[in-house]
Amino acid sequence: MSRRFRRTLQTLLPTLALCALGASAAASTLNQNVSWTIDRAATTAKYRVVAYGAEYLSALWNADIESVRRTKSGAVASDVYTNKIVAERSYMQASNTRVVSFEMCGNDGLQARTAFKKQTGTCDYSGMDAAVNSCKTYLAAAMDYINANAYAG
Repeated sequence: MSRRFRRTLQTLLPTLALCALGASAAASTLNQNVSWTIDRAATTAKYRVVAYGAEYLSALWNADIESVRRTKSGAVASDVYTNKIVAERSYMQASNTRVVSFEMCGNDGLQARTAFKKQTGTCDYSGMDAAVNSCKTYLAAAMDYINANAYAG
């Protein structure tokens, strides 16, 4: 082997290995659960926000806010509902919880769009329709579940 070929191979192999690992990671879902506290000076109240907007609410309410995010990248609506809202409901049931918000359906749409884009011949919209229907179903179920189970104080 020539020195030039060997050097190119040494540079290229790690890159190919990273690409192969990255491809399998991109196809799976990842839990990304985090929590942090916004500590404002001269405040006595401390509330919990499950999701987004803690920074704004901290300023508006002049209070310390514990922000709790329960997320799963790559998850479709049914997965968010089952594994983040229902299975991890204790986060919204704490007595200092004041806000619970959620996002879902983005990956349903992305996956349906990808499948639609790969079609040839006559367009089949059933995958897109199924994604919209799944989104509506789990969005309504999530709202009902949160309203029934979140701390009401």
